[in-house]
Amino acid sequence: MVSTLWKVEPVTGLFSIFYYQYRQKGLSRPEALRDAQVRLRTISGEGLHQLCDLIIKKLNGKLLKVQGEKEELKLRQKSYKRGKVEYKELKDKLLGIVKPESKIQEEIEWYKGMSKQFSAMPNPFDDLIYWSGFICQGLH
Repeated sequence: MVSTLWKVEPVTGLFSIFYYQYRQKGLSRPEALRDAQVRLRTISGEGLHQLCDLIIKKLNGKLLKVQGEKEELKLRQKSYKRGKVEYKELKDKLLGIVKPESKIQEEIEWYKGMSKQFSAMPNPFDDLIYWSGFICQGLH
């Protein structure tokens, strides 16, 4: 299990991305933890900006997919009258899409803000408060 000793904002998401990238490369949990900490500590503002842009592009792709599903459901819903069971089922599905859509939009805005706030800094997360609070427990 990977956890933190204190609240590590705004970098928890970035750390998680780095950590799981290293795990996918076959590193053990302690090795992935160490390398993710080093990467977080040494990422430049420009590197952060580029990473945020990549993440935003992926999130925009997810958002377009969700919005496409939403539009498809709306079109299908129009073929039924309001009192019909099918209409109500589609309405429930539409309501279920609103939350993921909003979450993706919030994530996009968060990464835009992160990029804007830190991209001009040489190493925005080199202070140990950002990277040293992550710990790994359990088996290797």
